[in-house]
Amino acid sequence: MAVSRGAVLVLMSLIACVVTSSASAQEGSRAVIVEASEGTKLAFDLSPDGRTIVMDLLGQLWTMAVEGGVATAVTDAVRDSSDDRDPVFSADGSIIFRADRPGGAGLFQLNPADGSVRRLVSGSFEGASVAPNGARIAASDGQSIHLVDLVSGESTALAVDSMPRPMVSHPTWSPRDGQLVFVNAYQGARFGSTLWEVSADGGVATMLADSSLRARAPAYSPDGRHLAFFSPDSANRQQVWIVDGVGEPRQLTDHEDVTALRVRWFPEGDRLLYHADGRLFTVAVAGGPPIEIPFTGRLEFSRNSRVPRPLQFSPPGVDRPARGHQGLALAPGGTRIAMIALAQLWVMDVGAAPRSVAPMPPTAAGLAWSPDERAVIWSAGSGGAEDLYATDLVNGRTRQITALPGSETGPSWSPDGRHIAFVHWAKPAATTDPWDYSDANEVLRVVSADGPVVASIDATRDLGGGFSTLGFFGPNQEAPMWSPDSAPTVAFFNAGSLVLASLSGERTEVPVALAPTYATWSAGRGLVYVEDAQVWRAALDVAAGTTGEPKRISDDAALYASAAHDGTVLYVAPDGLRMIRPGGQVDRIGWPLTYRTATEPPMLLRNLRLLDGGAENTNATVDILMEAGRIASIGAAGTVAVGPGTTTIDGAGRIAIPGLIDLHTHLWDDAALPAALYYGVTTIRDMGASGVARLAAHRDAIEAGVTPGPRVVMGGVQFWGKGKTTHGGGWEVSDDAARARAMALAGVFGTDHIKMRWFSDWAEGAKLIDAAHRSGWTTSGHVALPLPFVAAGIDGMEHLGPSGIRTNEILYGDMVSLFAAAGIWVNPTIIAYSSSVRVMDDPTILDEPETHDFVTPFLRWWALRLRPGARDAYARFAEVARTGARRLRAGGVTLGAGSDAPFLPWALHAELEELVAAGLSPMEAITTATRTAAGILGASVEIGAIEEGRRADLVILDADPREDIRHTREIWMVIKEGATVDRAALRDVVASPMMAVGTKAP
Repeated sequence: MAVSRGAVLVLMSLIACVVTSSASAQEGSRAVIVEASEGTKLAFDLSPDGRTIVMDLLGQLWTMAVEGGVATAVTDAVRDSSDDRDPVFSADGSIIFRADRPGGAGLFQLNPADGSVRRLVSGSFEGASVAPNGARIAASDGQSIHLVDLVSGESTALAVDSMPRPMVSHPTWSPRDGQLVFVNAYQGARFGSTLWEVSADGGVATMLADSSLRARAPAYSPDGRHLAFFSPDSANRQQVWIVDGVGEPRQLTDHEDVTALRVRWFPEGDRLLYHADGRLFTVAVAGGPPIEIPFTGRLEFSRNSRVPRPLQFSPPGVDRPARGHQGLALAPGGTRIAMIALAQLWVMDVGAAPRSVAPMPPTAAGLAWSPDERAVIWSAGSGGAEDLYATDLVNGRTRQITALPGSETGPSWSPDGRHIAFVHWAKPAATTDPWDYSDANEVLRVVSADGPVVASIDATRDLGGGFSTLGFFGPNQEAPMWSPDSAPTVAFFNAGSLVLASLSGERTEVPVALAPTYATWSAGRGLVYVEDAQVWRAALDVAAGTTGEPKRISDDAALYASAAHDGTVLYVAPDGLRMIRPGGQVDRIGWPLTYRTATEPPMLLRNLRLLDGGAENTNATVDILMEAGRIASIGAAGTVAVGPGTTTIDGAGRIAIPGLIDLHTHLWDDAALPAALYYGVTTIRDMGASGVARLAAHRDAIEAGVTPGPRVVMGGVQFWGKGKTTHGGGWEVSDDAARARAMALAGVFGTDHIKMRWFSDWAEGAKLIDAAHRSGWTTSGHVALPLPFVAAGIDGMEHLGPSGIRTNEILYGDMVSLFAAAGIWVNPTIIAYSSSVRVMDDPTILDEPETHDFVTPFLRWWALRLRPGARDAYARFAEVARTGARRLRAGGVTLGAGSDAPFLPWALHAELEELVAAGLSPMEAITTATRTAAGILGASVEIGAIEEGRRADLVILDADPREDIRHTREIWMVIKEGATVDRAALRDVVASPMMAVGTKAP
């Protein structure tokens, strides 16, 4: 029996999926050896005798002779699961430093003689300064000064009077007995940096004479006559300055990049020590050229090198369970379930198969039952312009409920069926400046459930603000609750309180000690909610709030809970949907919906020139035969034979590059998906959505061919550190058991990698990295440097610029060498910063023909939300990222291309332009979004190149991008999975987000 090439490709794909799904990550370790003679964002101190320097190179402490040379590590960040920073010598020669170690952040004291470390005080402090008598230190928590006794560790907050909105930093002891000088970074209504002085006993603070210094990190000379500090020069670069009591400030340095953390006087008072351009320097107070103090630090440790399993995508023509949803709700009676998935509204009796009730638009979200179970309500529309709709479950007809300016989300039906509560956000439709947050408040509103379409604010009841559905930069599926009693009251949680808003306009708040999500309030059953990835029940009283101890309903890992009147609870568990009855009976429903992945007919592309990172010759034209979504064969033009039924397209000598891969996206707005595909991005790597189930629903619908969009590599959630919140897009984990539940739930929705917004508690973060690797997933985050993360095997870092700890400044040899030695890749996302500069410089780019159709009201607001004064800061962020990318490339570190700029549909192309501006060649830049990006994903056998056997993803260009990288935007055709993309239709999807309502089910 003859077997077609397409069938062989499908079979190979199926076998690959089976093999990789069962393969565990390969374990191992590797030695990381770094020799650094440059330091990034280095803080240091000079011993009282002027003979020794201590510094915090790479997040651990080192000492060396003041003449320079080989530095000796005196703390071990890997061993201690720590990040040690900001060291200062005390009078007795011990070293005070701040660190985040197991047990929490705080100030610590190191005895250099025996290496012992003790915790002085817990808390987030910085800028420690030792008192002249050596008995105590002053440090800042960002808003106030704390005095810490070095013997007892007792900490006292300094009471400072008459200071508006303090943002205090850099306290230092004044030569005036018992006085402190500090920086206040907020003065009046404008940001600045002014020097103040206050008694160490507290009281009224006094601004020093010259308030125009914009000073940072002040330091008095040993004789008290001079004050050294950092301040911008005429080019807005930080430099070292000096001033005495009567003279004018005098600039001592002229560097490109000065680290404005600390300047130190030598005991003789004639020289200063500082850090600039990655190195340590001294400069004479009298002036003259700086003198470098060279240093070398050698670091060696073992790194976990577990290799995550390769990433494989679903082959065509196979049945898959639909695990995502855009709304999921248990009916009040507890016998029926409604969900939005695969562009349909489904209703199922428990134990029976789902039935399709009505088509849903791709923007549909949220779901709430009417109390009589005859209808459900939901929201849909362009981001920032969503309206409410209700669908009759008997006849499938949909009617519009609201048409207000702005966004209406989170609908909830009152128990008597007469009212609908929702969250209204008018800001995207407002006429005030986007950065004016006075009208950015989200307001609870109530309308009649049976009246005409509500198009005027006057036709609503305003129950006040305070409720937010903006999860991680996008609407989530949280909704206000109705009280189950006869006196209608709308309730929601806000900052540790339960807010109760009656229809008469009264509002009360009662305290609750919970972190609830997906909450339901029912008569006699109290509050049902998700916390710490489990379902809980708590008694609820309108006067006292939650009463008694909450009770865990089940040991299951759980998300997306909803409850019926009788106490039955529906939730998503690791094996699919589950229901738990009031008596404890568990119904395992699993995944009631399935879909078949799309299958495309064969296609032949003739007369193309290939521009691929692995191809040597792009002048010869070739033919490409695509079958079953993959490249079946590539041959010289005119040599590839095809069978009947094959569509042929002549490329007329145009250039084809692989389908682009955007390594850093967020589903902030549904418009991001068609926009990406329009611009040739055939695969996106999600770095955290406002709802993991919503993103998974889009992925399912795209795989099924129901809606157009790029291939989605799932992140879905971001891990934010230690806590109990299990939100649709951001999770915290409280302990080892919670981490295991989180891993199980992430796997439910098909997670492929883990994104960490983790800025503390490195030991717990390292455990998360290990757990992700054991699940076969890669890990990356805003922070990759803390050595415990590097040792744990973190795979990559997102962003260069303000999102990191040390990587928020220009990178130097220590960071470059560490990342190269450890094999850590980096997505610079330069355009994430420069996009804001572009829009501030020229807002009309949002209205250009190739941009306008993809910019929803929400994305427009997001693009314009920054005050004009922020332009210079974002320009500097972009330049820091460019410089970092240039140095990492030169050091052999792998760079990937990610955008993180959703309001520019062509953002990935702009990132390629930024990478070229950072020194990459156009071909190198394209490779960061194709071959290299596929390698970062672990999908090199699937995508990223135009080769036989790979997925047939191509972008065909009208011009050669090697001549000008901007030519990647000159797209003639996009091919995804062996099918041409209807680019005009993609624009219509965003321009008419409700177009699917009323169409037939697929």
